[in-house]
Amino acid sequence: MDNVEYFCHNLIELQPANGTFLFNQARHLFLKSRKDWRVYGLRNKETKSTIALIIFNRKGKKMFSPLRAPFGSLEVFETIEQKEIDNLFYRIEEDFKMLGILYCQIKNYPEAYGSLATRLL
Repeated sequence: MDNVEYFCHNLIELQPANGTFLFNQARHLFLKSRKDWRVYGLRNKETKSTIALIIFNRKGKKMFSPLRAPFGSLEVFETIEQKEIDNLFYRIEEDFKMLGILYCQIKNYPEAYGSLATRLL
C-alpha cells in the first residue's frame, strides 16, 4: 500500500488511458454528457501507471457510474489488495459528502469482464 497513491480529477482535465472498457472511455462518456465527470483511482507511485479507476457523472445530488450505459464500475488493471479498494471507496465517499452527494449508483459489469475486480467489489 505504500507504493499506491489515490487520485481524483475532472474527466476534462485528464482522460483515462486507452484500454479501459468502452463505457469508461472519454469519447463514449462525452456522448452521454460533456460535463460533470469525476475520475477516482489508484496509481503506482513509482511508475505512475493506473492500478484501478472508476468514473462517475454528477446529476444534482446524485452520482452515476455509468451515466446511461449498461455498466461502468471499477476497473482494475494490476493486482491490488482488498484494503486498497476499501481505502479508495472510503475516499470517494468522503469526496461525495463534501460535494453534498446523497445518492450513488454503480452498475457493475458481468464477472467474465473482470473477475478480480468483481471479487474485490
